[in-house]
Amino acid sequence: YGQDYVLRDTEDLSSDVITIRVDPNTNTPIGFATFEMTRVEEGEGNWDLLLMRMDDHNNVLWKRQFGGPDNEFSQNIVQTQDAGIVACAFSHSAPPGSQTVLVKFDATGHLMWTRCYPGNQWLGIETGVAVTELANGNLVLMSGVDGLTVPGSIDGVQITTDPNGIPIHTWRHD
Repeated sequence: YGQDYVLRDTEDLSSDVITIRVDPNTNTPIGFATFEMTRVEEGEGNWDLLLMRMDDHNNVLWKRQFGGPDNEFSQNIVQTQDAGIVACAFSHSAPPGSQTVLVKFDATGHLMWTRCYPGNQWLGIETGVAVTELANGNLVLMSGVDGLTVPGSIDGVQITTDPNGIPIHTWRHD
């Protein structure tokens, strides 16, 4: 009963776990963050997103649950140079033509900004997304969408943004 029962009835929907480095400017303690999907008890959508920040003793420092009226799918998170966290998700709640969402939180878990990026504009459904931060603070969002030239193929899409998530350059390789 106990542990076997719990393990049998749970779903592992964690998309990413990262180590959080110490930041002397913000007094961010070492630890880790996890990004996952969580079931919604109310509303139309079945899945929302949960971002949790823990210290190195597994104590929860803060957690944020967010999402829209439809399903959200967690992808990855990165710690930014200013000790914040950018979460990358695939959303069915975003405005039409926008399926990728980036959400930025500061080191203490306060929401800084949310941005939606084109999905259907690329004439296809996105197959996955990931974000990373460059040395200059810009973000690079990578995705795959239905191919234009070969049926069943996948094209690569790259969106480079400034540190506030504002697009600078968009590129598609088919």
